[in-house]
Amino acid sequence: MRIASATVTILTTAVLAACGGDASRTDEVAVETQSASPSVEVKQFVLQNEWAEAFTITLAPGEALPAHDGAARVVYSLGDYTIRYTEGDSTREATWQRGDVHTHSAGVHAIENIGTTPAQLLIVHRTSAPLPAGGDVTDATPSSAPLVNDDRFAVREVALEPAGSEPAHAGRARVVYALSDYTIRYETEGEAPIERSFTAGQAHWHDAGQHRVTNIGTTPARFLVVQFKQ
Repeated sequence: MRIASATVTILTTAVLAACGGDASRTDEVAVETQSASPSVEVKQFVLQNEWAEAFTITLAPGEALPAHDGAARVVYSLGDYTIRYTEGDSTREATWQRGDVHTHSAGVHAIENIGTTPAQLLIVHRTSAPLPAGGDVTDATPSSAPLVNDDRFAVREVALEPAGSEPAHAGRARVVYALSDYTIRYETEGEAPIERSFTAGQAHWHDAGQHRVTNIGTTPARFLVVQFKQ
């Protein structure tokens, strides 16, 4: 197991536009990472705002993150990998494939890549700030069943072919992570439609509310939706 500490400054781009707006924020944040070399970026934020954080972790075979405190979180696998997960005196090993998703409760834990391929994963968690006004709406999106649906999170992976759409539906406050490059039109009743393009690996925030999404581009739109229930 290789562990080395390095403090690196990571450019953090947080697209904070509620309901698909254009507001954005770019910050520089110092993040303590553990890697085989200071040049290896282990932790890369893709979204930070008052209510949530989303970041990717990449561990080469044999690399590890030592014990650290983590919030209740959603973990989405961006590749195929095998890790050893340690929490207190308990240790377990698991193999994940691209597209697998699971949740963890808050607590101190450590992870080590014990496989032969890089471990690439997306982490999404809530902060302690109350969610913005909008009410606790029901997830009524008709295009896909939740991959996770517990007392904290509802997680879906959405795929829309060009010209495909999701009819008007309710959505909770959420983080949306792009799994492909695409262009969509986002419509909210009483507001002008918004058209936006995303590249794979970008994340943005939406407040709770009724909306409709249409793929207006020429490529399939694939994205992960992590909705917060509390």
